Amino acid sequence: QTDKIRLLGPLCGFESNRNLKLTKTEIINTNNKFTATIFTEENSRKFQTDFIPLASGTNLIKIEFSYDHGAPYTQEIKILRD
Repeated sequence: QTDKIRLLGPLCGFESNRNLKLTKTEIINTNNKFTATIFTEENSRKFQTDFIPLASGTNLIKIEFSYDHGAPYTQEIKILRD
């Protein structure tokens, strides 16, 4: 049983315009209001977080990448912790 997770992957949004400048990243577990620390590498266009604590039950994780031009890219994922 895992009570923490770490997220990593590509920075969303660079696919459509490689000249965008990342201005803000935010990843929040909306169940326990934990805001993750995010480490970004713009050259490789990747990110990773610190460990995000999970509450019992379904956790809704909100991910948002904001850029200097255009609307932010957002995604929500659900993670179940028994």
